[in-house]
Amino acid sequence: MVDAGTPGDHVLTILRLLRNSVHGAALQGLAVVNGSSPMQSLVGLPSNDEADLLAAMDATGGRARWGVKQTLPDRVHLDPGEFVDQLFEQAVVLLNDLMVATPVERLAQVSLAPSDLAPPVDTGRGAFGDPFDNAFRLSIRWLLGF
Repeated sequence: MVDAGTPGDHVLTILRLLRNSVHGAALQGLAVVNGSSPMQSLVGLPSNDEADLLAAMDATGGRARWGVKQTLPDRVHLDPGEFVDQLFEQAVVLLNDLMVATPVERLAQVSLAPSDLAPPVDTGRGAFGDPFDNAFRLSIRWLLGF
């Protein structure tokens, strides 16, 4: 699922390269106003990783889908809102696929009962039950892999 050239690899490339950018120079912001449209805030891509980021975005739906805007002939920026929406969507799909493919029931020291595989029972305290209930807290730990 994350072999070179797969959609999972491209999503991880985008996530990794932008995450790693926090260790370098700050990403450059840009305010853009087109006519009477409201001001739009854009963020520049790290120049050292721009080609790899754009290639990964092209391979996973295209630049427009990721919020990439051509601002100058030789520079691109991205809309942070559109970018985060797309990254969240793509990352959740990848995580779901990885979770389905991971046979946790066969891992050492794991003993799951059939009731462990079902969602928590609604306790009548809302759609998700009581957030401080032990069963609810346990399900969160399972989702996070703890």
